[in-house]
Amino acid sequence: MSIFLVLHPRVDVLNLISMTVHSLYTFKKIIGFSALVLSSAFAMFCMFFGSGNLIFPLAIGQKTGSAYVYGILGLTITGIILPFFGLIVTFLFQGSYQNFFKNFDRRFGIVMPLVILSLMGPFAVMPRCITVAHGSFLLVSPDTSIWQFSLFSCFIIYILSFDKGKIVPLLGSALTPILLFSLGMIIYSGISAAPKVPLNPETQKAFLTGMHDGYQMMDLFAAFFFSATVVSYLKAKLSHKKISATSRVQLIVASLTLGAVFLAVIYAFLIYLGAAYSQELAIVPVESRLAYIAQKTLGHIAGPMVATAVGLACITTAIVLTSVVSDYYQKVLFRSKISKGATNVLILTITFFISTLKFNGIAQYLSPILTFLYPGIIMMTLLSLGQKLFNWPYPRWIIVAVFVLTFLRMVLN
Repeated sequence: MSIFLVLHPRVDVLNLISMTVHSLYTFKKIIGFSALVLSSAFAMFCMFFGSGNLIFPLAIGQKTGSAYVYGILGLTITGIILPFFGLIVTFLFQGSYQNFFKNFDRRFGIVMPLVILSLMGPFAVMPRCITVAHGSFLLVSPDTSIWQFSLFSCFIIYILSFDKGKIVPLLGSALTPILLFSLGMIIYSGISAAPKVPLNPETQKAFLTGMHDGYQMMDLFAAFFFSATVVSYLKAKLSHKKISATSRVQLIVASLTLGAVFLAVIYAFLIYLGAAYSQELAIVPVESRLAYIAQKTLGHIAGPMVATAVGLACITTAIVLTSVVSDYYQKVLFRSKISKGATNVLILTITFFISTLKFNGIAQYLSPILTFLYPGIIMMTLLSLGQKLFNWPYPRWIIVAVFVLTFLRMVLN
């Protein structure tokens, strides 16, 4: 999930992307892509890359060993291709995730965004961000418990979530470059010092592991919300240019494709690191694995610096998500009957208690929820693409059947 996750109002993300455009414009003649395509792709990468995206690729590599290539292929399907389809299909519905879900059923269009935002908020992604940040912070302060760290983090999040205007410039001008530079340092030093990858002949299992852990990143869900932001920005930038509608669509698709390529490259490197250090990482908590590699390869001074940058990225994600989910809860769920502050307190209270389950505890209850939801949402995405692109029929009974069969399979297993 992401550092910039579903920022509302949209102008916040637009300002962020505009800053990226300004910084990249001078390189337009050097690189082969236009500054607009590159900056939009970079923004999409930043939106998707968050706490789960730091953890699950390493976990896939650790589980698959020498079969890590098959793990990469599995993750590519659920972590790259499906979110890409989600971005495209939301674009085809004029950037409205409500219209996408209502295409199946009007009530579904109300319930499903609430469910997804709740999972992206206090019931999964926000507490997961805190646990990953805690795992990194342990390099700086090994005796800090998850209870202490989570309580302090929730307090900081509460204070800062009221003023998104100060968060976004920090993200665009400082935190994102630090995070990307830190990741580059970890990947380079980790690969340079990597031991031999242990043998694992179970290629089919490795492929399925990559697919399953790709679900856990929840990027398909995030795609329904991110598409509107990127597309609206591109449309605004292209509105004054004399280019055909076909060229505009091609530019949007090029931006989304390039962003997907950026993600795929980083995922592949992280999976390889997980495979190379798989024996050592087997005894390291999942939320501390990236920090462990940083400390092992960069030393006791550089390691905590990198770990702190990763921790800050996760906490900032939680800050932005608090504001987003709070706005949605207050307006849709509570119908403006309670204040923004009270809504934030409720969200962060839930986040605090769930974060104490730690990363594995959250994954344990989240995994069956995603296992149930994902097949039906995937089928809905594919049928919607066929309907919009090729005028194929949209048989709703197939989607219902997928949900029913998935549920029965889970019960029987």
